[in-house]
Amino acid sequence: MAATFVGSGTGIVASWRGLKAAQKAAAQARELPVLYGHGARNTENVARAVPTPTQAADMLRASKPVGSALQRDPMHRAGDWVIDDVARNGSVFEVVGGDGVSRVLVQMPGEVNGVAGRFEWIMEGEELTHQLFVRGGTINGIPIKP
Repeated sequence: MAATFVGSGTGIVASWRGLKAAQKAAAQARELPVLYGHGARNTENVARAVPTPTQAADMLRASKPVGSALQRDPMHRAGDWVIDDVARNGSVFEVVGGDGVSRVLVQMPGEVNGVAGRFEWIMEGEELTHQLFVRGGTINGIPIKP
């Protein structure tokens, strides 16, 4: 699938707090996959609900890009063009950084200018902190690494 511009990403946008409450309720009902925050400060073995790909797409549309997510080179910018495909083709993971903070990682297979790889985004709260097309990347739940 080639990366093409698909519009501004209109649709239902859930607030982060509302989404977190829905995730908690769904996790308690075992409707969403649950991961554990191994090694996270003060959250060791605490269950976390991972957003569905549809929820992740809504979160991406509502997020505020910061830091490296603002880079405008083609490999960083390409993710803007395919957000509407995340609900159908995305995979969502929880990642816990060395700082102990839990973040949402979204990965999706695709291609840019004929080069296969994956799109990926990292969100922390309501901020989009990372957006990148990884050449040759596979869906592995690990940011940046192919």
